[in-house]
Amino acid sequence: IDVAGMPTTHGSSIYARRLPSSSAAAVEHLRAAGAVLLGKTTTTEFAMGRQNGTRNPHNLAHSPGASSSGSAAAVASRFVPAALGTQTAGSLLRPAAFCGVVVWKATRGLIALD
Repeated sequence: IDVAGMPTTHGSSIYARRLPSSSAAAVEHLRAAGAVLLGKTTTTEFAMGRQNGTRNPHNLAHSPGASSSGSAAAVASRFVPAALGTQTAGSLLRPAAFCGVVVWKATRGLIALD
């Protein structure tokens, strides 16, 4: 999820130096509502499964889930009260379940993806 001036690597070394010049619509909506962005979490490479080093905060020997595992682990660790993530197949649902947190998935088309 792009945030202006903050790295968005898609979990891949190919994009290690990518710094977006603009933020995603979801980020702008949150900021307009008064949200303070604390940072970004990591994802599996291209949201497709290759693990990224994120650990399940309840049991380090267990998987934290899928591509939005960084978001779920950050909430489960109580580093943040809420986090953004993306859903392709089970990319939000699995990490939330594995890390013991609640996920809210917006209705398709409700929030712009640009």
